[in-house]
Amino acid sequence: MESKEFKSIETTRFGTVTYSAKDEVNFEDGLLGFPACKNYVILQHKENSPFRWLQSVDNTDLAFLVVDPSYYLLDYCPTINPIDAKKLDIVDATKSILYVIVNIPKGKPKEMTVNLLGPIIVNTETGRARQCVVEDEKYTVKHRVFQEETERVEEAVASK
Repeated sequence: MESKEFKSIETTRFGTVTYSAKDEVNFEDGLLGFPACKNYVILQHKENSPFRWLQSVDNTDLAFLVVDPSYYLLDYCPTINPIDAKKLDIVDATKSILYVIVNIPKGKPKEMTVNLLGPIIVNTETGRARQCVVEDEKYTVKHRVFQEETERVEEAVASK
């Protein structure tokens, strides 16, 4: 019998996942493109890894790799729409966590991109979460994390 404190789900990617009910986050409007999936749990990728998995509880085939953007981008400071902040009941940034969705092409980790236009904010006190849309031309949905290194390699190859 399942405890009220802990829940289990059978996922495609991770097998059986047992988690604390307090670790669930709820997206009232779902994620962009996935409006029906509202309940998620945040899982540690590997010990000492900056990555997390945003695993859907509603569709156990669905999981997104996410990261705190400050791990790679110290100057990332998106302006969050006041409506989004109000829906999350965030008035103090200390009670929230910011994540961005990561895309790593298979076998090409140096081509990793992050979505800076659709950050995810989690109110750590209430468990409410929201994917926001940032309207800032300096950010993209496919920001190359290792862009400078890739550009140096491309320049070196082009000069030969």
